Amino acid sequence: MVTRRITNETANGCDSSITLFLVVNPSYYGITDETSTCQSNIPFDYKGFKSLNVSKPGIYTIERTFDTRQGCDSVVTLTLEVFPSYTVNITDVVCQGEPYRENGFNISADENQILGTYYYELHLQSIHGCDSTVNLTLKVKQPLGSIGNIAGNTLIAEAGAYTYSTAPVSNAISYRWEISNSNWTLSASNSTSVRLYIPTPGNGILTVTAMNDCKEVTSTLNIQSSIDINSFDEEKRILIYPNPTRDRVEVQISDFDKRNCQNNCYVNIYDMYGKWLAVQQITRETTYVDLSTFAGGLYLLRISNGANIIGTFKVIKNE
Repeated sequence: MVTRRITNETANGCDSSITLFLVVNPSYYGITDETSTCQSNIPFDYKGFKSLNVSKPGIYTIERTFDTRQGCDSVVTLTLEVFPSYTVNITDVVCQGEPYRENGFNISADENQILGTYYYELHLQSIHGCDSTVNLTLKVKQPLGSIGNIAGNTLIAEAGAYTYSTAPVSNAISYRWEISNSNWTLSASNSTSVRLYIPTPGNGILTVTAMNDCKEVTSTLNIQSSIDINSFDEEKRILIYPNPTRDRVEVQISDFDKRNCQNNCYVNIYDMYGKWLAVQQITRETTYVDLSTFAGGLYLLRISNGANIIGTFKVIKNE
């Protein structure tokens, strides 16, 4: 406060004294403050800052001039951080009669009994405590029926194109065929049948997948090819039957005594890849070879007399 006394003369020449008391009130500068809010709260009031309106999440610096109680200017700088509020829209499919437990929802099977399109809303909070909404459009579709076996040749002896098929699957809208052997070729097909070209020996797993909007079901078939694996009987004096067989085959060597097979002849069993599996001595003109413990497929029986191979035969073992 400042005090001043001023002495003047009046118009009549008399002294006149005036005392002035002057109070200087402060103006404030450099005042800062900070706060945060969620995007869903905009426009936002904070203390003397009214209707703060920003378009998107981020950090904003806002300066305002206020009057003190004495009417002096006061400048305040506010740092405002706006956190996002999320709205996510999802469209998904579920099979009729099945629960839906994706994207944070837990919809029971009982709620998915009637075909149609249904709408659900899920309210969550972000790590900053801001509201987030997930809107789900859920389509309840017809479920797929079960898929049957693939029909077609499983043991291939000659190169060529072979047809494979499966029975139609109820409510399926498309089919996908795949073969595991990269040397074999499938025709393009979106139906229940396909053509498979098999030019080489080997093994392949044929897969068909039936699909609709809500599910896939799959069936497989193991195919064995013995192309270029030739049977051999040097003198046409060896007979192997029955072929195909379910359990055992008979090996008949018509010139058994002439070959002196009593101590020298053996039958070795290999799979179609040449892997040795078993050996059995041939002690008489007719010998039974048991295949009952082997899986269904193609096998090679190689008959030797000492160090000499006298016959190689392909045998089909059925399940």
